[in-house]
Amino acid sequence: DLVDPLARALLPDPAAAPLGDWAITARDPDGTPVGVAHGATTGDRLDLLAVVVDPEHRGQGVGRHLLAAVEDLARRRSLATLSAPPTPGSFLAAAGWQQADDGAWRRPLGH
Repeated sequence: DLVDPLARALLPDPAAAPLGDWAITARDPDGTPVGVAHGATTGDRLDLLAVVVDPEHRGQGVGRHLLAAVEDLARRRSLATLSAPPTPGSFLAAAGWQQADDGAWRRPLGH
């Protein structure tokens, strides 16, 4: 599993979060992992399960870069929508995501 070693290092509780079928890793210039986004593909939707950035690298744009890479992945796969579970979403809202009535976050993609 490609994300498992990084998830164990960066996710607060990897056992509590399913790892899905894709992962994107952010690395510093030395190649050290500093963040990860991972999720699953469901039909024509890319589900973002988590974006985690190492505490020492927060506030430096790593999360925004990971989110942009997730959107790029969805577009390359010709998927119509991004989705994320209900979470405090200022990060997602700032990136143009919208919160649905059920609390989940969604971002339709134009191709």
